Order: sequence, then structure tokens, then C-alpha cells
Amino acid sequence: MTDTLLIIIAVLLAVRIVLQVRQGKRAFDKSYATTCDVENISTVVDRYRVHDTIRDYGKRGYELVQVIDNKGGSGNSEYQLFFTRKKIKNFLEE
Repeated sequence: MTDTLLIIIAVLLAVRIVLQVRQGKRAFDKSYATTCDVENISTVVDRYRVHDTIRDYGKRGYELVQVIDNKGGSGNSEYQLFFTRKKIKNFLEE
């Protein structure tokens, strides 16, 4: 009796796994991802803080896009850094 119940439970579990895999595959085929929000930031830092600034913004999910060297009249070099962060959202076609 116990063996019969264990076999029935195993078969039902296997059927459930197969159905979940099929449903997941169907959802994957009908889904797509796109950006839903883009955030751009520009900051000016001196040449000694460039590496730290890039690392700090990277930890917050920003990507470095461009660096512009602004040479000041006093000989100090400043850099203008441009960062962007994109939020990705998944959609399901119906």
C-alpha cells in the first residue's frame, strides 16, 4: 500500500515538473525585455578623484559613457564624466 502511494506521488510530481517546464518555455517565447527608464548624470571632478568617482557610480548601477578633459587656466585638469543607468522591464505578449 505504501509503495503504491509513493509511486503515485512520484508520478504526480513528475507530471507537475513537465507542466511547469512547458509553461515556462511558453512564457519565455512570448516575453521580451526593453528599457523602461533611462537616467543620465554628468559630474565634474578633478583628476585625482576620477577613479574613485567611476567606482562609486559603478556600485550604484551606472555605466560610464564619456569623459571630457576640461583643462583649466590654472593648470589643474578637471574631467567631466557622463554616466547612464537603464532600468530593464520584462513584458509578456498576450
